[in-house]
This record gives sequence, structure tokens and C-alpha cells, in this order.
Amino acid sequence: MSHPYPRRASKSFSQRQSRPGYFDLQDAVERALQEILQACENACEARRSAPEGTPEWHKRTGEILAYGNLTHIFSHLKENMFAQEVQR
Repeated sequence: MSHPYPRRASKSFSQRQSRPGYFDLQDAVERALQEILQACENACEARRSAPEGTPEWHKRTGEILAYGNLTHIFSHLKENMFAQEVQR
């Protein structure tokens, strides 16, 4: 599965390293997004295999919606982090 959000050009490792904590936070956000997308993909597969209208199908639907909300939050955080770096 290709990444749905294109990577933006970022500062080099040495430039990011000069700001303590930024590199770790950026990596943590990226890892979280990847894990959320993988979990959502797994939930989508499980939902497809469940008969429509069953409790399992509804459970997976709610799970997918929750993953969508998390993706939105982490993507927004990532964009804000990038915008702050551009301003510096």
C-alpha cells in the first residue's frame, strides 16, 4: 500500500538534530500514522469478511471511523510541525 500522504521535503538530519526533541517527535508522529493506517487496513479486511449488519460488521465500522479520526489528528499535528519548521 502506498502512503496516502506525500512526504514533504524536510531539513537534513543535522539541522533537525540541533533542535532537541523535534526529531523524536517527528518520527513518533510518522510511526503512529503508519501504525494507524495498518490497523485501519486490517479493520477494513475484517469488515469485508463480516456479514453486513452483524455486530462484528458494526464494530469494525466504528473502529474504521475511529482510525479515520486519529489519522486526521496526527496528520494535522504533522502539518503544524512542518509549518513551524518552515517559519524558522
